[in-house]
Amino acid sequence: MEDVTSYTDAQVGAAARVVHQGCLAVLRDYFAIEPMCTEAEGSSITVPAQHAADQFRLTGNLGGAAPFTGTLVHKGWKATTVKLPRLLVEAGQILSQTKNKKRLATPSVPCFPHPRHAESSLSRPLAPGRSD
Repeated sequence: MEDVTSYTDAQVGAAARVVHQGCLAVLRDYFAIEPMCTEAEGSSITVPAQHAADQFRLTGNLGGAAPFTGTLVHKGWKATTVKLPRLLVEAGQILSQTKNKKRLATPSVPCFPHPRHAESSLSRPLAPGRSD
């Protein structure tokens, strides 16, 4: 970790942009992500009585029974598909298969090949309400 207090806001912002672009690329490679709500942020929404407890975080004066009406502060995000490379465990080591070679890692540091180079990967839609 580098102490960034000596850098200007513009320098830190430029570095953050690169980090965010890299994170976005990784997320797009391994997950299909979509907003949890289709309404615009700042719009009025009604949360039904039987809403999933992990779908909305309600704040403010919540007197009475649902349904609740309020302002959508953030749409939220959900992963609809997870596509991770298959890891093979052999003799206490994790083998991650790629197209032309096998890479070794210790069990505490698994290696994940880029999905475009993995021979086999796990791909499954998530069950409603699951976040893993």
